Formats: sequence, C-alpha cells, structure tokens
Amino acid sequence: IEPLPLAIIIMDLYVQLMIVCVFSFFINPNSPNPVDSITITIILIICVMWRVSREMMQVMSSSLGSYLSNITNWFDIAQNVLILLTMRKNLDINVSCASHEVLSIATFLS
Repeated sequence: IEPLPLAIIIMDLYVQLMIVCVFSFFINPNSPNPVDSITITIILIICVMWRVSREMMQVMSSSLGSYLSNITNWFDIAQNVLILLTMRKNLDINVSCASHEVLSIATFLS
C-alpha cells in the first residue's frame, strides 16, 4: 500500500470519528455542555472542509453523471449539508425546536 493514499484514508477515518464524537458527546440539548459551542463549530468546520475537498476530488476525478449515480455520494452530500445545518443551529440561539430533528438525522447519518 502506498503511503499517501493510506494517509488520506486514515485521515477520512479520523475526520469521521471526530464528527461522530461531536454529535454523540458534545451536542446534547438536554444536558450542560462542557465544551464551548465555538469550539464545536471550529471542529465541525475543519471536518466539513476536509469532507467537501474530498467530494470535490471525487467529482473532478470522474464524470458528474457517474458521481451523481452513486448512492454513497448522496449520503456524503447529505451529511455535509446536515453538518452545516448543525453548525448553524449551534451558533444561533434563536433557532426553533424543529432543528433538533436535523441533529438527530445528522447523528444517524454519521
């Protein structure tokens, strides 16, 4: 196995683990949060930047039709959108209670 592709795959794993940890442990509307919401948002911004850059590499390395025909890419896009919505909810105090469903779906997709 080549070192660079292996490093990229391991980085994908670490980013996904950070997303799961943030959704599982740090974002809980029912308990006091030991981590500041700005810190959570910074972690999620780093994760989204990595994931979006990986998706852009996939789009550039294949045709748009083949990218869109793969169902796993739709899950990746949905997860990126839900992470962005979670960051918005985390930063905005005046968000309605309906956005808790967004958090549940984002946690499930992680």
